This record gives sequence, structure tokens and C-alpha cells, in this order.
Amino acid sequence: MINYPFTIRNLKILQAVAEYGNFTEAAQNLYVSQPAISSQIRELERLLQMKLIERNKTGSRFTEAGYILLYYANQILALCEEACRAIDDLQTYPHGSFTIGGSQTIGINILPTLLTSFQLYYPETHVNVHIDATWHICWNLTGGDIDLALIGGVIPPNLENQIQTIPFGLEEIVLITSKKNAYANYPSLTKHVLYNVHFICLEKQSSIQRYVVQKLERIGIYFSDLFVDLEVNSVESLKNFLISSNKVAFLSLSSVIKELRTEELYWIPIKELQIQRPIWILTNPYRYRLRIIELFLRLCLVKFSSPTIQVF
Repeated sequence: MINYPFTIRNLKILQAVAEYGNFTEAAQNLYVSQPAISSQIRELERLLQMKLIERNKTGSRFTEAGYILLYYANQILALCEEACRAIDDLQTYPHGSFTIGGSQTIGINILPTLLTSFQLYYPETHVNVHIDATWHICWNLTGGDIDLALIGGVIPPNLENQIQTIPFGLEEIVLITSKKNAYANYPSLTKHVLYNVHFICLEKQSSIQRYVVQKLERIGIYFSDLFVDLEVNSVESLKNFLISSNKVAFLSLSSVIKELRTEELYWIPIKELQIQRPIWILTNPYRYRLRIIELFLRLCLVKFSSPTIQVF
């Protein structure tokens, strides 16, 4: 048997020094003394016969050997945590806990219904929800900060080979306005009307906005040629602006169902245009999948998955 020159404790200390930038803060967060941290690092360097960390007045700097060991330390500690979760899963199933991520529109308008239904079946399950931009959710999934995700739109190309995708449905994106707009009660309009109205749109980096721009270009409409009066960073803000103005916006149908029913907002169908973006369930194929997550996936796919997601 190989006698390894480091222990899990050594690796945790190395990781803490990298995270906090110096020995003092690493010691405080590990609830040990600063001399104990220094002693552990010196002993590790002695056993490896290489300098790992150089200390100076401004802090600590990892050497090349230090960065190499830190790289593997992060992987080893992540696997240790995953092994503990897998063992714990045997004891807690079908209860336990998991973390799910959702992109902005999906997380606010679709995910709550899924989780409410799931917890009716499994009330002792604890679920942590993290809502953020699509790219951030994908990044957190690959990094192990969340267990699975529900997103709309496109997965960042640089993360595609690290993520497993399961089709969930299609989300319809439609042109929305208020009763103050002259076109509010029209049964349908042609695409050329888009040049006659004033838009409020989501910020350019929004996955919905980027998807809308791409779809409009396919029918010969360039968003840069349209009248855009306002750009906002949230769907709720956008809806409030729409209700108090005669402007229009492209929004997910699931995000305006309530306002359409109360006639605060109106849907303007465009004859030549149908925008449907895919909704994906994402998992990390390189991590252990808890059995409670398998149950959640089964419920989602059997009870809720459909060709077009509009209302639950």
C-alpha cells in the first residue's frame, strides 16, 4: 500500500489558504491556530520535498508545485464530499435534500409548481432553490454547487460537454402590450407592424432577449431597426412598465398568464412569427445522482413535461 505524504486534513488546510489568501484567515475559518496551519504546511513541504507556498508581507503565494497539489486537492475533497452524500443517501432515502437551479423566467414561473407538487408526495424532502442567469446556473452545475437545473434557452457552448440535457418542453415567447396600445385587441398582425410600435426589452445578455433577436432575424426583422425606448433587467419591472404604457415587449407566455387573465396585458399574435425556445432539465453526469433526484426527475417528466409549456 502506498504511504501518501498528505492527509485529508492537509488538503483542507491547503484549500483554505488558497481560498482566504493567507494563513491567519484560513486558521480562523478552520477554527485552529495560525501556528497550527503553518506547522501543517511545513510538514507537508518536508514530506513532498518541495516548496508549496511562499509567504511575504502582503500574503501567501502558491508555487507551481503548490498549484498542482491544490488542483488535485480540490478534486479529492469534492469526491470525499460526494462519497459521504452517496452513503447518506442510503440512509435518508426517500427524504434527504438537494439543490436545484433555475434560470430567471423558468425559476420564477415554472419551477415553483414542480416543487410544490413534488413536496406533496415527499413532504420531508428539503429543497434549496437557486435562481440566476442561465450561464451562471450552468456554471454552478458543473462546479457541483447545485445538483440539477431547469433552464430555458441555450447552454453555453464551453459547458455543453460537461452537462447532460433532458428535454422538458417548449416555452412560447409572445408579443405583449397593455390595453393602452391601439393593437391590443387585434386578432393578429403582420410582422411589419413591429416597425410601428415602441419596445421595452430585457437587457441584451438575457437569454430570452438573445433568442428573440435570433428568431426575428430569421424572418428578416433586425432588432436594431426597431424602436427600443427602454431596457430593463427583470421581467417583473418590464411587466410594470408595460401596464402603465402603450409599449410592447416579447415575454415568455408563462410569465404573463396572470396578467392576461385579468386583462392587464394583451397578447398580440404575429402571423409570420412563432417563437418557442426549449426548456431543459440539466444534470451533471460526472456526479453521483441522489435517488431523491431520480424521483423528482420522474415526476417532472411524467406529470409535467409536454411539447409546449404554457400553464400548469
